[in-house]
Amino acid sequence: MTVRPHLASRLVYGIGGGSAALIFIGLGIYAFVSEPNSLKSGVGLLAAAALGGFLAVLAYWGGVGTELRADATTVGLYPPIGSVKVSPRDRVGSIARVAGLKGVITYKLVSRDGISVMETGASYRRSDLEQFAQFIDVPLRWDADK
Repeated sequence: MTVRPHLASRLVYGIGGGSAALIFIGLGIYAFVSEPNSLKSGVGLLAAAALGGFLAVLAYWGGVGTELRADATTVGLYPPIGSVKVSPRDRVGSIARVAGLKGVITYKLVSRDGISVMETGASYRRSDLEQFAQFIDVPLRWDADK
């Protein structure tokens, strides 16, 4: 079973970050074309390209979204960029909602003895997480942060 973040959230990251990246790269190219022999326009082009590249990576990371997957033996967190985190399915005791910075809600998988197995760093629909928790046969603690 696979759970992905909200489609609306992924679209905001993908379209917003991609558009911002294109705007910065376009402004850098415009500055360079308008004054091609100026050091200032060359530095501006490099800065715009670097920021545009960063925003493109952010758009990809947020647009694809971090997947939460489970099969018969494992539970794993599959981010689009970064390392995959996998744990044996029988090690997970519950899924808990966690309030993060600036009110962002994320989730963590907790072992049966209360130790955090992994944090998602992403937000998912409650109905999707309820199905996921039912699939791996653990409780979903929605109000764990209170």
